[in-house]
Amino acid sequence: MLMKKNPYKINGNILGNKNGKIKVNLYSDFVCPICYSYNIMLHKLAKENKEIQIIHHNFPLDTECNKYMEHQMHHGACRMARYAIAAENQNNYWGMTNLLYEKQPKNDEEAIELAKTIGLDIAKFKKDIYAPQTRAKINKEIDDAIALGLDGTPNIVINENKYFGAKAYFELKDIIKKNTKN
Repeated sequence: MLMKKNPYKINGNILGNKNGKIKVNLYSDFVCPICYSYNIMLHKLAKENKEIQIIHHNFPLDTECNKYMEHQMHHGACRMARYAIAAENQNNYWGMTNLLYEKQPKNDEEAIELAKTIGLDIAKFKKDIYAPQTRAKINKEIDDAIALGLDGTPNIVINENKYFGAKAYFELKDIIKKNTKN
C-alpha cells in the first residue's frame, strides 16, 4: 500500500547535510506517482545517511512549460513546480514539496491554502508563483535535464551516473553506497 504521508518529511530548502559529500540530484515531477514514492525514500535516506544531500530539480513532463514535450503527460506539473519555487523563495521548498505530492492541488486557491499551513507569506507566495524568475528557473532546470540526456522522471544523478525509474528502497541505498566508493 502506498504511504499517504511522508513520515520523514522536513521543512526548509535543504534536504540532508548541506555540506554532504554525496550529492544526489533528483529530477522529478510533482504529478509523477513514482516521484512521490522517491520523495519519501530520499527523505528517509537523508535521515539515515549524514553524508548525503538531496538537490531537487523540477523536470515537469507538462507541455505548459516543457518545450521538449511532444505530448501532454503530467498536466499540472508546471503549475506545481511554480508553487514549489515560490515556497523556496521563503526557505520552505521541501515543506511545500511534500504537500504538493500529498495533496495534488488543482489550482492556485488550493495551493494558497497549503502555503498557509506551512506559514508562508501569502502575498509574496502569490507574486512569486507568476514571477518571470520563477519561469526562468523552471526553464533552466528543464534545459539542464535535457542536456544530461534525461527524458523522463524520476531520475537521480550521482557523480555523473544516471539512474532512471522505479527502484526499491534497498536499491537506492545500494546506489548511494556504490557511488561513495569513489
